[in-house]
Amino acid sequence: MFECSEPGCVKSFQTFSGLESHLDVGDHCVKDERPSETLYDKLRRDWADRFITSVNVTENEPSEPNIRQSENVSITALHTVIMGWALHKPRAGSIRLTYKVKKYLTAKFDLGEQSGLKADPQQVSNDMRKTRDEQNRRLFERDEWLTKSQVQGFFSRLAASRRGQQAHSEIEHNPKELFLEEKEAERQQLMVHISNELRPQHPLSYDAFNLCECARDNKLSLFKVSLLKDILRFFEVPF
Repeated sequence: MFECSEPGCVKSFQTFSGLESHLDVGDHCVKDERPSETLYDKLRRDWADRFITSVNVTENEPSEPNIRQSENVSITALHTVIMGWALHKPRAGSIRLTYKVKKYLTAKFDLGEQSGLKADPQQVSNDMRKTRDEQNRRLFERDEWLTKSQVQGFFSRLAASRRGQQAHSEIEHNPKELFLEEKEAERQQLMVHISNELRPQHPLSYDAFNLCECARDNKLSLFKVSLLKDILRFFEVPF
């Protein structure tokens, strides 16, 4: 190592030529002076200053306006809570069906039994939102609409009540009869499908209206013209 001979200079060099160049230039570093700060040292110093600043802010006492502001926010949050939010809410499926809803669902079920094409609960649920009466007025209010599971539950209870509890229990306790009944149901469904492909389907129905019965009882004259047009469009009959 070759150290600088200048008094107070702390620089040293590995080669003699480097020392000579230093002496020729005269860029001496005295002990009292600090060498130029590197980028790494600057980052460390900035990080330390930032950490000290955050600690000082945390240790400071909160000002009175901040305390009042937090109190106002807490009071506002308490007032926004709706009264009764923690009370038990009844299930959606436990509503009581009105006579009008039961009549409509029973008519849908009967039409499916007569035509051999069982009513689809999802389709019935969708139809309830847009079905209309003879005067072309909306038949059900929003709170009377049912979901697919509610319609399916009504159909199941109606079918069970018509079959009778005794016959139903006998079928459940006899697997052989249950198997034969399923086979017969599949055969009947296939026959109905073939029959529908070969001839017009009767009774003709639109929504919950049995058009064959309405024509027999001369009730079609009570329908509004707009409803009759909707029926013709449904059956693709030109008018």
